[in-house]
Amino acid sequence: MKTFKEHLRIIIKNNNFFFLIFIVFFSCDAMPKRQAIAYQEMASFSKILSKKMNIKIMSMGGSFLDEEIKYFSMDFLVNEEIELDKARELYLYILNEFSNKINSNKEICRYLKKQNCLLENIDFNITFHDKKDNYSLPPYIYHIHKTKNKIIFFDTYDKEKDWYNTISREPVDKALENLRQSNKKLYQEFITTFNFTPSLE
Repeated sequence: MKTFKEHLRIIIKNNNFFFLIFIVFFSCDAMPKRQAIAYQEMASFSKILSKKMNIKIMSMGGSFLDEEIKYFSMDFLVNEEIELDKARELYLYILNEFSNKINSNKEICRYLKKQNCLLENIDFNITFHDKKDNYSLPPYIYHIHKTKNKIIFFDTYDKEKDWYNTISREPVDKALENLRQSNKKLYQEFITTFNFTPSLE
């Protein structure tokens, strides 16, 4: 028998956002205000990504201790096979868009330590499947995640070992340098949003 969490993952995977948002808003009544607002913002953002880019939300959460929002956590699923450069662009784009959304909400910003959504406040993972929902195989990216010390990992899936291989481990500084080469417009938006000054010429 499936647990509530397993049922919720199925609902989210099937992109039933009306039911997802119903659950989030219904649950918000029992949450501290900072946590309720955070979940509402994440649910709203996931709906935007779904409509705009067909990106599915698999789970959401974060850390909401000590009267503070320490970070937002979201796991996404993309049913598209893309290689490293485009995967990097997508990941940085999502970070940028989410931060802009949070920073436009003064009520939620007051719960953030620096009154602003920074890179360290975002813990996002993206998993890539093909159109048939199979794991994406090399040369396509299977998984992306960022560590707390701002290192972005890009992984491919090894079918024989049933495990993943990290093909690129990029500090944000290096990821931005690569982004500048492939998408200058997004690069400029990103460094403006995060007030990030990379060591570039």
